[in-house]
Amino acid sequence: MSGVRDGRPNPPRGFAGRNHCNPFPEKEGGRGTEEAGGTRARQVPEWVWVALLLGFSLFSIGPLLMPGYHWGAQDARHSVYFLHQFDRAIQDGVLYPRWAPDFTFGYGYPFFNIYGPLSSYVGEALHLLGLSLVDAVKGVFALAALASSLAAYLWLRLYSRPPGAVLGALLYLYAPYHIADIYVRASLAETVALAFVPLCLWAFGRLYPANGAAGPGLRGVLLAALSYAGLMLSSNLVALLFSPILGFYFLVRAWHRFDRAQPRRQLSRQSWPTALGHGLHTLVPAASGVALGLCLSAIFWLPAFLEYAHVRTDQWVGGYYEYRTHFVYLFQLLLPNWGFGASLPGPDDGMSFQLGLAPLALAALSLLRWPRLAPAWRRTGLYLSLVTLAVVFLMLPVSEPVWEAFGLVSFAQFPWRLLALTIVCLAFLGTGLFARWPGDARHLAATALWALLIILPVYPYLRSEVQPPAEGPVSLAGLMRFQQSADEMTGSTAWVKEIPRWSPLADQIMAGIEITTKVDYTAAYSTGRLAVHSQEMSTTHERVWFQADDDDQVIIFHTFYYPGWNAYILDENTGAVTARAPVVPAGELGRISVPVPKGRHVLLLAFEDTPVRRVGTGLTVLSLGLSAAASLLPAIFRRRGR
Repeated sequence: MSGVRDGRPNPPRGFAGRNHCNPFPEKEGGRGTEEAGGTRARQVPEWVWVALLLGFSLFSIGPLLMPGYHWGAQDARHSVYFLHQFDRAIQDGVLYPRWAPDFTFGYGYPFFNIYGPLSSYVGEALHLLGLSLVDAVKGVFALAALASSLAAYLWLRLYSRPPGAVLGALLYLYAPYHIADIYVRASLAETVALAFVPLCLWAFGRLYPANGAAGPGLRGVLLAALSYAGLMLSSNLVALLFSPILGFYFLVRAWHRFDRAQPRRQLSRQSWPTALGHGLHTLVPAASGVALGLCLSAIFWLPAFLEYAHVRTDQWVGGYYEYRTHFVYLFQLLLPNWGFGASLPGPDDGMSFQLGLAPLALAALSLLRWPRLAPAWRRTGLYLSLVTLAVVFLMLPVSEPVWEAFGLVSFAQFPWRLLALTIVCLAFLGTGLFARWPGDARHLAATALWALLIILPVYPYLRSEVQPPAEGPVSLAGLMRFQQSADEMTGSTAWVKEIPRWSPLADQIMAGIEITTKVDYTAAYSTGRLAVHSQEMSTTHERVWFQADDDDQVIIFHTFYYPGWNAYILDENTGAVTARAPVVPAGELGRISVPVPKGRHVLLLAFEDTPVRRVGTGLTVLSLGLSAAASLLPAIFRRRGR
């Protein structure tokens, strides 16, 4: 088939038109439902395979269904108190929180301006449905684990029949690092992101069917955009690390589609410009999906990227976080050990960095069937094999010059975090042994047996070290104790010269006194020429009455300065804004300082959106509106046409 018609490149199939694509295309995985002997066996319905997958996936969340919580896991307390602060803002009516008011001993920190909010929104939804904060966090972990297996199944069905897709999805879910993310690291954002990694591969892979069929059209592009936006909103770190892999993935798929339409052997010097134009058209669906996904998630990543310089990062790249002490030794990738400790300098780490016995063994066995696998599987398998080798290299000490040259440390503090990329590659490579298995009743029992063989090696790792919280029940007092004992969540803005170890607000919280103001009354009354009284306060604003005897008075708040904090002078009687007051950082702590005018007035200090945040929010809202319209209008026109 030629890719040129009347001297013009054909538009890429799969970007326009109705979706005639089966979401579970048999043809890409082999010979359809025909058996080797030419007879048609009884096929098992797709829902049975999905039910089988979910049944075996439940083992992964078993410890989460038990009473208690693994408070001793690395980020277990973080996950709970992240949701605690997110809930505080939501309860104050902030629909998109950016400021965590009680972090760093009450001085506050723009945590949600730089941390993906999706896991917090899911947790908040579960909390509003009646779950405690701890149970809501456990619920997010469980939902993310099950979603990751389903997403992996969808992706692998592009290349394999149901048995191979089920077993590949289980390889992904039960990869040791995936299990460690839940029960050892307790990294909520990364666990949620791991559900979107295979979902992105599925959504973008569908844009370029390997069997030459028409792609899923505009709705397919919208689905790809939503999956990529979900990844961006889950974990900016995983999104940054995975995006190059995703980009080359759909380039591999698009190149094959282009080569089918315009075979390379038929190209001539005269036809190259036309072919190049057609090649660029071929990339339009994927490029549109990425661009729309970025617009849909701009409310988060645009401020996070452009305002990242306003927070101190030096405290997260030195000391324990020095990346040179966290490279992985080659034998650690193969050693089947397990632990609930932390990453340490040298080879005696308290946690496991193994790639997994089942993924490695099945990937090796798949090499034996390589020539018999479908071309689509072999192309993607070759690409993901190269990705695996590259990622493994980057985790070893020998790759330190590469980290230095490209500044990778700014993205991934610990080199072993790249294990998040290997598990999806090995899950695919492990399906080669089963990709051509027919989805009939005779292979259902065999698939179940292999599923058990995949789970058994990691079954001893499915443990949650349940223990009571050392800081007591989840509360502001518990948050203060956590920050003091673990020296965690004491992030500072760029104007903080001395990172605090305690605060007057923390003293007040520990004494059981409710925080009703963050005004530093000691500084306010030190001159004898300023009277101050706080009228109301929330997580993002404070309203203060004051009387100043001259124009040299300043009101200081126990709040870190950060762009977005604005101050307004209000009329004492009407409440109308009469002037805007400057907000400047003061002292070694970089606290908010507001010079106030002479007389009796009201001061309103409010955390508001900066221009960058407004642009990001506008892009997201506009993109959501356009996406909804693009999805609904074709159906409306079809109904009118009838």
